[in-house]
Amino acid sequence: MKAILRFDNVTFFMESEFADTAEITVGREQDNRVSIPLGVLSRHHAKLFFRDGVWFVQDLDSANGTYLHGCQLRPNVPADLANGDIVHFGTVAMSISYCTVETKVVEKIVEKVIEKPVEKIVEKVIEKPVEKIVEKIVEKPVEKIVEKIVEKPVEKIVEKVVEKPAEKSAEKPPAAEVARPGLKLPDDIEPDRGDRVFRI
Repeated sequence: MKAILRFDNVTFFMESEFADTAEITVGREQDNRVSIPLGVLSRHHAKLFFRDGVWFVQDLDSANGTYLHGCQLRPNVPADLANGDIVHFGTVAMSISYCTVETKVVEKIVEKVIEKPVEKIVEKVIEKPVEKIVEKIVEKPVEKIVEKIVEKPVEKIVEKVVEKPAEKSAEKPPAAEVARPGLKLPDDIEPDRGDRVFRI
């Protein structure tokens, strides 16, 4: 059963996956599988190994000790590690995660179901439709609206409200030619236009 080991310190971080056949030594010397150049670690501080389906950690009689669940381990005595356990080598914290078959399946599902589809969704549902929406709903209709609602009606309004009423008002007879507004004589009566005689 493979394991993912994460080593963390204020000035150092490392994450690696190790096979269950590997024996992993931790220390500040470069010949360790995990070399951490910090003075808080001994040259060969501890080792991790897999046996009978379980990972173990063993302190190699280090100067600052190895701690599991807050308790210092006895030198050269292996202690079993559960999935998610945190071990301290001095001020360096190490967490272990078992890389089981289920974990790999979940990682593949996350990769196939979330990452790639999200990219496709963003590409197909957001980018291209937005361009089409902008092109079809905003640009062309606005041009048609401007053409139909603003330009042509304005011309018609100017033509109907300004020009034609002015022509019609010009056809009416001037006010001076109407002798007596409001008085209408019958058609068979001619007005008397002769000389008028006044008797006193």
